[in-house]
Amino acid sequence: MRPLTILATLAAVATLTACGAETTSPPATQPVATTQTPATTGAPPETEPPATTETEEPATTAEEAVEKETPTATIRLENGAPVGGAARIEVTRGDLVTIRIRSDTDEQIHVHGYDLTQSVGPGRPATLTFAAELEGIFDIEAHESGAHVAELVVSP
Repeated sequence: MRPLTILATLAAVATLTACGAETTSPPATQPVATTQTPATTGAPPETEPPATTETEEPATTAEEAVEKETPTATIRLENGAPVGGAARIEVTRGDLVTIRIRSDTDEQIHVHGYDLTQSVGPGRPATLTFAAELEGIFDIEAHESGAHVAELVVSP
């Protein structure tokens, strides 16, 4: 299309628009340029989080373990048996472990290998907190009922 024809067509469209006439589309001979604007929801655009590399050495002493997140297990005993079966507690050597126990009967909880015991009973929950210094698999049992309460797995 010639430049003069384009100018004349644009002038005609401008005149019609200024007079209040509606135009539904530009003339068929005129190319239409469109742009798309992304929809916004008010939320910031999603971006990939930066890659991170952990360079911190694993904790190997009780003091270093305090600074790490403490693995916590909660166990409930009814009639001397663990509700839902024996728990499996998996930690890494050096972790500070917390085991919370509630019981509807009087019990002595014993963590084998660590030789830790704690009394628990109705209205007297028990909390055992210790550094997992020994590697291996250790049974946790209720001495009065003889129930296997949990298994502590300490990995290197």
